[in-house]
Amino acid sequence: AGGFLRFQAQYLRRIRAPHWEAITDRHRKLLISSAHESPATCDDAIFEALGVGSAAATALQEYAVASRVGASKQ
Repeated sequence: AGGFLRFQAQYLRRIRAPHWEAITDRHRKLLISSAHESPATCDDAIFEALGVGSAAATALQEYAVASRVGASKQ
């Protein structure tokens, strides 16, 4: 699971994401190209495509690090 807890399908179905057609061509290209880059680059592309601001993106990244299984709690 990449260090993360596994989630049940019943919870994953509740996550809402825009349809691919609703994403601009520029953001589609950015998402596709970032898939072959580092996880951080992919995260940045997703945040930009979804309109997540820098403060929220930082908070989400910090939450992800803290949520890793076996992560040291500071």
